[in-house]
Amino acid sequence: MVKPPFGYWKDRNTGRIRLHPEASVTVRIIYGLHCEGLGQKEITRRLNAMEQRTPQQLHDERCGKANGKVYRWTYQSVKNILVEESYTGLLVNHRTETHGRSVTPVPEDEQYRHENFFPVIIDREEWEQVQTLLKANAKPYRGNTASHRYAGLLTCGDCGSTFAPRIRCWNGSRRVEYLYKSYMHHGKEFCPSHRIRESELDTRVQQHAEELRSQWTAEQADLRRLHRLWEMKRPAINAHIADLYSEMQRLEQEIDDLLLKKIQSGG
Repeated sequence: MVKPPFGYWKDRNTGRIRLHPEASVTVRIIYGLHCEGLGQKEITRRLNAMEQRTPQQLHDERCGKANGKVYRWTYQSVKNILVEESYTGLLVNHRTETHGRSVTPVPEDEQYRHENFFPVIIDREEWEQVQTLLKANAKPYRGNTASHRYAGLLTCGDCGSTFAPRIRCWNGSRRVEYLYKSYMHHGKEFCPSHRIRESELDTRVQQHAEELRSQWTAEQADLRRLHRLWEMKRPAINAHIADLYSEMQRLEQEIDDLLLKKIQSGG
């Protein structure tokens, strides 16, 4: 089953994929602004200022789930549209393969590509131009191979955005802070600033680990106490089980004898 990307809608009666009148215009706006030299952050700001409906907003409204929610364009949602090749009419299948729980990408020359499957929103030349601009504007890592231990694990309790690590240098000292991405991309009008130092996270994690260790030690002590009680009571319990088993066998034999007498008496 083909799920069309933002910009299209699927007619359930005919199965045909058609242009969404509003979303397809939004796609053209995004590509046009990027070709004019605007970056993804500025495009995001303009879309929010124009109050263009987001992919999630259109989906929720179609399903009757909007209920007054606040929807905002994000850096990533703009990026997803700028790299989506379906807008040239191309359908790509077999992009990944699943083996058990692992998903691996499939090389491009092994994918199944179907031209003219979708109605064209962006022509091939403009799409290729945008991909060239994206590669040219990509920021290098500058040799930074640091691994931040909490990267991808922290989210904002207010808006759900993921926190990203930032290295701060001040008066010869260096520290790592985690800031949530929505504030960095949209500013405080989207959600108030939240940040936390890595050293503070280390302290909290250490405290939690100590609490878990204390809890584990207490539970181990309880387990050993229960095991000792069981060892003390086990002979008596086993003897009681043996008595019950003997009584059960006696009763079964008594029932068999009664049935046999009844049969022999003809009654």
